[in-house]
Amino acid sequence: MFFENRMRVLGAGILAVGAFAIGVPGVAAAQSQSLTGAARDELRLAPGTTDVVIAAPSGCTARKYTNGLGEATCTSGNGQFRVTITCKRSTGSIYTAQGPWKTPGPNARSARWCGASSDTITYAGVQKTNG
Repeated sequence: MFFENRMRVLGAGILAVGAFAIGVPGVAAAQSQSLTGAARDELRLAPGTTDVVIAAPSGCTARKYTNGLGEATCTSGNGQFRVTITCKRSTGSIYTAQGPWKTPGPNARSARWCGASSDTITYAGVQKTNG
């Protein structure tokens, strides 16, 4: 496996892979894997095509609630996801926390509370990974 930025023509369409910032919260890099022989034939790739993109989680949403809870859900794709929240203490200091990593699915949910009941949640987002 390898990471790269590329444009590849597949049949009549164009599959864009890359140009993602790696390491930025909430942004996942596309992963490309070379396939040959039976694996390529099973996926019914065009002759001469050997690359398949492994998709990051998709169908994702993030929510923040007034009680200090943040949650993220992703319904499809590969890899894993988690919620990332930003909280503000009554003293004014700000901190970030993350929920547990989850695999996408119809009931998949990653949730995290701010550290104290007096803390206010100011942001909730989804962090994704391909693997």
